Amino acid sequence: MQDVPTIVAMAVMVAIVVGLLNGFLVTKRQVSPFLATLATMILLQGFRFAYTQGAPSGNVPPLLRLLGAGRFYGVPYNALVLLVLAAVLAVVLHRSAFGRRIFIVGGNPVTGRLFGIRSDAVTIACYLISSCLAAIAGLVLSGYVGLVDNWVGQVTSSIPSLPVWSDGCRCAAAAGRSSAP
Repeated sequence: MQDVPTIVAMAVMVAIVVGLLNGFLVTKRQVSPFLATLATMILLQGFRFAYTQGAPSGNVPPLLRLLGAGRFYGVPYNALVLLVLAAVLAVVLHRSAFGRRIFIVGGNPVTGRLFGIRSDAVTIACYLISSCLAAIAGLVLSGYVGLVDNWVGQVTSSIPSLPVWSDGCRCAAAAGRSSAP
């Protein structure tokens, strides 16, 4: 039980570093967002394999097991976590000035700058939020599976790239080519 705060703190600290790194690469170095996040994922996987030497590294504390696989009156706790986070983020996006800034910057960062919005700061904040949400998802997933393994979540790491590749194929077809660039 005493391990859980340490685990959560470490996961959030790593998420903050990753979010800041991705945000910096995208906003200040003008690296493509897809390439920045892909490169960061590959770098983190390399660190993880070097640290664990490719072997499963242990069990998950009971509290995280409960969060990942437990139920509250028949409803999985992980679904409750999803609903709470979705509700909070919906309020932030649709009812706050920060949410309006996200929509403006996401639509056109130049327009955001013309409105006086610090587009880079909003973009970095979005990468930070996304990274912290990924850390929470990873903790819940490890609790669901019940062990810490290098291969847990590997399938999910390629899912975000599927729309990118399928969109590239659709754009190539629209441009009259038979394959994506």
